Amino acid sequence: SKYRKYERLNETVTDMIAGEALKIAKEKELYFFENKKYAKAEGHENINTSEINKKILQPLYDMYRKERLEVMLTGDRQKFIEKIGTENFEEINDILNKVDYLVYEGLMKSLKKKEREKNKKENANVKEYREQLKRLKKVYARVDRRKNKTTIKASEELKER
Repeated sequence: SKYRKYERLNETVTDMIAGEALKIAKEKELYFFENKKYAKAEGHENINTSEINKKILQPLYDMYRKERLEVMLTGDRQKFIEKIGTENFEEINDILNKVDYLVYEGLMKSLKKKEREKNKKENANVKEYREQLKRLKKVYARVDRRKNKTTIKASEELKER
């Protein structure tokens, strides 16, 4: 409850875009204000949002690159939301917020501990995380079906012309 409804979603996408831009800049050896010898090679990735958050959003991030950049540049998210479906968008946001809370509550440590103690019972955070991943898989299946229908419809419209 300490965050606004879409704050963690926004922060995660912003971090992903910043990471992508930084990677491209480094590949091209572009350093804006620092000399190359002072630029950090890594270590910035999981400061604002966790790697788990980014993994949750990665399929959406990859599938809708053009649309996501348009939202970032214009601030108008409605077309993007309509493309993936309002219900899907809200559910992805809800999943992200729940998992982000679990990370705050020590999920990363629990997952590492789980790896060391495979025979012991999973704790509640890990169980909840796994439930959210199952939910996420269903949401992305719906998003995929929606995208495929849109692609097929657009293809049929082009054939009719």
